[in-house]
Amino acid sequence: QFQASPIGEPINSLVFHDIDDGDSSNEILCTAVGDSGEIQIWALPSSSSGISDNKASRIATATGVHSDKIISLKTMVLPSGDAKYGEKHVLFSASKDGTFALWDLSNNGGLIVSYHCVDVNDDNTLTCADVSNPTMSGCRFGFDSNNVVSKTKDMVFLGTSEGYVIGYIVKELLQQTATVGRPVPNIR
Repeated sequence: QFQASPIGEPINSLVFHDIDDGDSSNEILCTAVGDSGEIQIWALPSSSSGISDNKASRIATATGVHSDKIISLKTMVLPSGDAKYGEKHVLFSASKDGTFALWDLSNNGGLIVSYHCVDVNDDNTLTCADVSNPTMSGCRFGFDSNNVVSKTKDMVFLGTSEGYVIGYIVKELLQQTATVGRPVPNIR
């Protein structure tokens, strides 16, 4: 066990991710605390001795996107599209304030892209979120077992306080990173 928040501050969401780069394994735990919208990224020891305060170390704080309670943290492994470049380890986060973001866990939680998809001025907030990451669960590098390009798509889904589910294709979100102003891609 280790203290991952100020004493008295609840942890709202957490997710564990193991970055296996072939040479070593880096175990990461991401936590969202309170209503600040900050995400703490922790490096964990990869031994059987357990986790303690002197072994878990905070490697980054992901800030600047969310201004309210984080309602979801999920990890994804995305193919680069070219096997020689490996995979991208990504953290997905969504906040009650209507924002969601993709963070690069291979790069100390650097922001890849963020979007504001719900207008909270209309009392509409995000209430839940999830991801579909079929490339992580068996189709490495976007190819199936027969070396045929997989037609499955990595997606994020957001639930709103008005009862809507919004879905986005991750590849389209990533393609928009070079667009000035980054409009939210078409809803699926």
